[in-house]
Amino acid sequence: MSFIGEEDARFVHKLFKRYYFESREEVYVPERLPEREFGYFTFMEKIMIRHMSFNSPRELKDALVEKAPLHVYHSAAFYRYPRAPMDQKGWLGSELAFDIDADHLKTPCRKKHDFKICRTCMLAYPVEAEKCSRCGGSLEKVEWVCDKCLEGAKAEALKLLEILEGDLGFEKIRMAFSGNRGYHLIVSDEQVLELSQQERKEIIDYITGTGLDLRMLGLGGRRVRAEIAPDIADPGWRGRIARSSLQLMLAADPERLYELTEDKKAYSIKEEFEKARELLSDNVPWGALK
Repeated sequence: MSFIGEEDARFVHKLFKRYYFESREEVYVPERLPEREFGYFTFMEKIMIRHMSFNSPRELKDALVEKAPLHVYHSAAFYRYPRAPMDQKGWLGSELAFDIDADHLKTPCRKKHDFKICRTCMLAYPVEAEKCSRCGGSLEKVEWVCDKCLEGAKAEALKLLEILEGDLGFEKIRMAFSGNRGYHLIVSDEQVLELSQQERKEIIDYITGTGLDLRMLGLGGRRVRAEIAPDIADPGWRGRIARSSLQLMLAADPERLYELTEDKKAYSIKEEFEKARELLSDNVPWGALK
């Protein structure tokens, strides 16, 4: 969160303080509270205060009312001594946490509402500008969020939720607005808490499709054999690829295809897509996607 001046910061700080005082019973309290590390950013100095812990929900809420922090965080990990330095905390396990941020998405609206500002001259500039044209000073980027940004992040979060529940079978999942430009998804099933770093990496690799062998999915070579090609009802990545391919063909959107492939041929296949759409039913005409 950026403020034009100290007066704006003080005003927002008062609003935060009033919120925590009036709505303290609505404040989310995570499970296994005493084993979590907490940290927060101060309003005026924007300093990160870390290595805090709370023994009860009341203790946590009292601290929020008193400090009214700009941002407040808690660890996904559980510690024996959460107030100790990192190498002395005593790791007990960790939830699986995902952060979906619109900043990482190629939303076309970003160039329309993000801008830069010179705090000396109080002039606004497009995001491409590097210096103030009046004083030559540096510019500070101001990022905004619109409904399209949030819808894009929400769509990605729902895709992730589908994989976590449908493919991996997780059940204890929390999804919440991150407070900025996206969403957090936290998996707290018992079987994930003690996973090693390598095991967590394997889950991430599966979700992102890292190392995915298309030949093993029936998509090897220039021609796709219909009898072994993915079907929209298939589980896992086979069904996901089939459904996404079908959606691309229904949309017949070369801009979207180029965004995904960065292949300029995408602009020349609109006619082929239109022909393929005439063949569509519940199956993907893989022959049209060579």
